[in-house]
Amino acid sequence: MDTTIKAIPMQLQNNSFGFVKLRKKSKIPLEKDWQNKPYTHKEIQSWIEQGGNYGVLGGCGYLIIVDADTDEIVNVLRDRLPATFTVRTPGRRKYHYYYICKDIKNKIVLSKDGEHFGEIISKGSQVVGPGSIHPDTGTEYEVANDIEIAEISREDIFTNLAEYIPSECTKNDVVNGIIEEYGEPYYLKDDKVSSINESFWAGLHNIEHIQLYEPVEKTFYRYDDSTGGLYRCFNRFD
Repeated sequence: MDTTIKAIPMQLQNNSFGFVKLRKKSKIPLEKDWQNKPYTHKEIQSWIEQGGNYGVLGGCGYLIIVDADTDEIVNVLRDRLPATFTVRTPGRRKYHYYYICKDIKNKIVLSKDGEHFGEIISKGSQVVGPGSIHPDTGTEYEVANDIEIAEISREDIFTNLAEYIPSECTKNDVVNGIIEEYGEPYYLKDDKVSSINESFWAGLHNIEHIQLYEPVEKTFYRYDDSTGGLYRCFNRFD
């Protein structure tokens, strides 16, 4: 039986992106520890030519993929976020929206009122790549919007999908972003806390509180979003 030779779409032929070998006509990774051993687009091509499915890793090259499982999420993404490279999954009206986003480091499950709406795929997770064969329908994952991958910010995602993102995910994502930039909050010696990382805590404080310094009055003011005004936090003592 002849094998149909497929090529990875040009948008994914990026040396910074990572790929996974999936079993033929399956969503299941072929190898162990696939999260930490990504293939390049050139390395995975021979597997595709042998008829294997392949996965696209989140996190590599700042790539995230929103796996939209419902019409509601599809409409939100189309109406509120920039158009981007999109793949249609066979069967139900489900889509994979590809974005470049530098500040989302972990997978996020999208839900509301106990209902599952999809996932944001990032480091440590993958989606089935376009051209692969769906295990149930026997048909391909098809490119639905053949354009460049759009770059968006964490704020774009968290603002427009706020009602679907659990609050603990928001907090964890913020903390992980600060650790990425400044390091762990504590320094350890002999498995005990020896000192604190002042840069981490300053970064956390800066995100959680909006403050302004008035040099003439030598006073810090904090914004109160309940009133829309400023109030004096504390004075600076020289």
